[in-house]
Amino acid sequence: MAETFKEYVLQEKTKDKTILNLGCGLGQVFELMECKNHLCVDVWEPYLEQIKFRFSVIKLNIKDLSIFIDKSWDYVTAFDVVEHLEKPDAEKLLSECERIAREKVLVYTPVGFYKQEDGQVNSWGAGNPEYQKHRCGFELAEMLERGYDIKEVRAPGEAPALSCIKKLYK
Repeated sequence: MAETFKEYVLQEKTKDKTILNLGCGLGQVFELMECKNHLCVDVWEPYLEQIKFRFSVIKLNIKDLSIFIDKSWDYVTAFDVVEHLEKPDAEKLLSECERIAREKVLVYTPVGFYKQEDGQVNSWGAGNPEYQKHRCGFELAEMLERGYDIKEVRAPGEAPALSCIKKLYK
């Protein structure tokens, strides 16, 4: 079993899959994943500028994903994303991920509400965007109720986090 979220994601068999990466940031985990097609979506252009030579990118506010057709991507991911939205928008994002994905939705988020300190807001060196503030949180029970399997809770000493996967049926 994978010990970290990164190890878990890298165990996924994605070589012949398509991945829609919502709120991609700098795409760190995905640099190591091989897949057929990978699209990085983010609203913060400085992130996209840094990764556009490694990935296909699109600037888009993830609050409106209506441009994506139902079941159009094998995997849809939202890593360290939902906590940056107000709770109703975060719940809508999860529903949209489930609508767009053919096979799996992968989500990584802090357990509950995790206040982000000022120093963490610019931790990626791409400015201090309003988008980095944490606005909500999800508890383990909420993700289980939505049908997600929990694959990891981060170790003590680090911010507790949930690695969630939802397998969808075709």
